[in-house]
Amino acid sequence: MHQNPLEYTKNINEGITTLFSQYEDNLVSVIDKFNGALKAFNENLTKMGETVNNSNKIADINSKVAEENEKAIKQLSKLRQGLYSNEVNAIIQETKGEY
Repeated sequence: MHQNPLEYTKNINEGITTLFSQYEDNLVSVIDKFNGALKAFNENLTKMGETVNNSNKIADINSKVAEENEKAIKQLSKLRQGLYSNEVNAIIQETKGEY
């Protein structure tokens, strides 16, 4: 059951060729999957960057709104003090008229 040297060499060459062909196919498959994962990761990073930028814009808007609210509160406080003073003056005037 011995093979002649040419047939043995042919079988070895075919085996090695098949082995490397399968290795290459598997390697290409792994590289394709890895590239797909990298692409998805890059897309997620891009979306995350957009989200961070939008969050920064919202924070800036919120800061400006807070400043405007603070100004409005001060103005309302001044108006309330003015109204209170007017009411006090009106009461004083009414009480002067009574005496």
